[in-house]
Amino acid sequence: MVGTWRGTDSEPKELFVNHQAGLAGHGGSSYIDTVALRDKDSTNGWTGTPDGTREQRHYYAQNWRADVSAIVDSSGEIQEWDKYRAYGVPFLLTPADHTKDGAVAKADNDSFAADYAAGNLRADLNKSGTVTTADQTIFNASYAKAVVGGRWKLSAPDIANRKGYAGYEHDGDLPELAHVRHRVLHFGLGRWTRRDPLGYVDGASLTNYVQNAPLVNVDPTGETLVCVGCGACLIAVGLSCGALCLEQPWWDTPGEGFGMCMLNCIAAALGMSYDALMGMLTGTLPTPEGLAMLACDFVCGRCLHTSMRDFGRWLGRTFPNIPWLPRPVAPSVPGVLRPGPGIWRITPIGPTFPLPSFPQVPAIPICRFGMC
Repeated sequence: MVGTWRGTDSEPKELFVNHQAGLAGHGGSSYIDTVALRDKDSTNGWTGTPDGTREQRHYYAQNWRADVSAIVDSSGEIQEWDKYRAYGVPFLLTPADHTKDGAVAKADNDSFAADYAAGNLRADLNKSGTVTTADQTIFNASYAKAVVGGRWKLSAPDIANRKGYAGYEHDGDLPELAHVRHRVLHFGLGRWTRRDPLGYVDGASLTNYVQNAPLVNVDPTGETLVCVGCGACLIAVGLSCGALCLEQPWWDTPGEGFGMCMLNCIAAALGMSYDALMGMLTGTLPTPEGLAMLACDFVCGRCLHTSMRDFGRWLGRTFPNIPWLPRPVAPSVPGVLRPGPGIWRITPIGPTFPLPSFPQVPAIPICRFGMC
């Protein structure tokens, strides 16, 4: 969206500046719903005739999934924050809502006054690093507005932002709906309200939203998934493997180098053999796309259910026959690795390795095969 016009008006009520990286603004390096700022004509109200002057400028702060997390005015002061549930239900917070319960009441004034008097950084509303009278001014202005926030509220009336979850266009009159180009998303149901215009290309359900994986996927067109979390997951896998390969028990053969251990670990995490991984890296495999989709299934699904350490433990349980993974060693070695029922754990014998017990973490894929 670049602007909003009212009927036959020649001047817009609002104009948007979008992030458009590469190729003089026509490239694909930026997510389609990433917005830099909005200029709005606030004269005569939203339905009145625009006068050609856009008095308000607000900047959009968006997170990794392109959720609009905060709105900042032209002076750099945060006007409102938004939190979202997994499928997009918003929760509005304002500077005066100091207790973060969605309402503005005397308890907020008392809580802010206490933090302000103590110099607590919770009262640093302009994020300057210190608590000053400027923070008191911001709080007082917001408190006077007494904007009711909380669940299902996206924006204060005077700001009237409509861009929220994943940068989608929220319906101003029906807060549970967002217009996402080819379809309409219902936040409360976590489903599209219309059938997939492309048919059964994404599975048996025609109204399923992003294959039930909203933590890693978005769908800005209503037709095609975009995996926005897989890059972070791949980084987590690299860090996990690095931590594992630095630990004594994980090097299987004398003289095995750190690099070889890393390659074996990454290959196992992606569900492929070492030879297959090397083939993909060297470009000798005929179908790297298939391997990439398999990688998304394993990597995205696993790393969001486990910590970096737990991911490595999962490898040991899931691939017990891979040579470089730990296996029982002679009892004379201090700290013996023994396999339990579907789990590896340490049985202390004298001094132990610096390795905690392995928690059993369910390995449930989030990013479905082929959907990233």
